[in-house]
Amino acid sequence: MLNSIKQIIKKNLRNLGKTILLTSVKDKSFTIFSNDCYGGEIYRIMQMPYNTPFVGLMLMGPCYLKFLSEPHKYLKSTFTFIEESKYDEINKLRNLKGMYPIGLLNDIEVHFLHYETEQDAIEKWQRRATRINWNNLKIKFSIDKDYSDINSLNIFSKLNFRDKVSFSNNQYKDYSFNILIPNNVSDATVTFRLSLGLFNLIGWLNDGRIHFANPIEKIKATIIYYAFRK
Repeated sequence: MLNSIKQIIKKNLRNLGKTILLTSVKDKSFTIFSNDCYGGEIYRIMQMPYNTPFVGLMLMGPCYLKFLSEPHKYLKSTFTFIEESKYDEINKLRNLKGMYPIGLLNDIEVHFLHYETEQDAIEKWQRRATRINWNNLKIKFSIDKDYSDINSLNIFSKLNFRDKVSFSNNQYKDYSFNILIPNNVSDATVTFRLSLGLFNLIGWLNDGRIHFANPIEKIKATIIYYAFRK
């Protein structure tokens, strides 16, 4: 009985969180570039089409920064697939948890972590890339993982994107777009849930604001945080 009541409360809270997002985000044609599955979580809970190829995959920090420096160039490139990564930690991960396709776009690796075949990876990447809204780009970067560090954050800060945010395990006070997430881990779905109470997701999706401007924004963020935490 108690478990049934908890499930009902959880379902209603999730519906409320989703409603707040859908009614508060003004322009839902946004495209999120992300070095992991963070952006995919936003599209998923809002039950929207994936307006980005960055779904179910990840890029190591150096490759992601290269992509962001010339996104049009890389998106016009043709994938080849490789058996082994240039990153030792990735090869250890694949040996431990199972193989997945690694696509090479010129000199950057795209790790199709949640895809079984190369064909599926290419088809979904290409289809979703056609939906990119270059006039409403949101750029997200998680650092302190995947071969990224303070130097990566410095490079990221110089990229010419208006609506960008980074998440980190450390406090980098010199970068106003960086959000400290205590106890963050490498799993992007966990990062997503932890960030909801600390980061103005609605403001970011609307106009690039990442900090809370008033108590109402904070209350909305708190509801969304509790709605989608595990």
